Amino acid sequence: MVELIARPETYDGKRVRVIGFVNFEFEGNAIYLSADDWKHGVGRNSLWIDPPQGFESDSGPTARQPNRRYVIVEGTFNAKNRGHMGMHSGAIENVTRLDPWGDWRR
Repeated sequence: MVELIARPETYDGKRVRVIGFVNFEFEGNAIYLSADDWKHGVGRNSLWIDPPQGFESDSGPTARQPNRRYVIVEGTFNAKNRGHMGMHSGAIENVTRLDPWGDWRR
């Protein structure tokens, strides 16, 4: 994720795989570098994320629809899409993988 944020033009339009802390909510779908960045609203340390079709989650984590936990995401990076109100540092679109990462209970 750091590379995508630091050098977005290098990865624009390319398939990427990242690990980060995800939050899904109305007008707030994003993956952050860390849970602390999400907690403190550090939008520049995040990427807007378009969840896969049929994904519905805006509350606690579940096995099939992870939310507010670390995940691994694969999709296409769009450097120009900065999400809701331009608050993020790019976007991951056309997501083909969205899985929990590690033991989120620790």
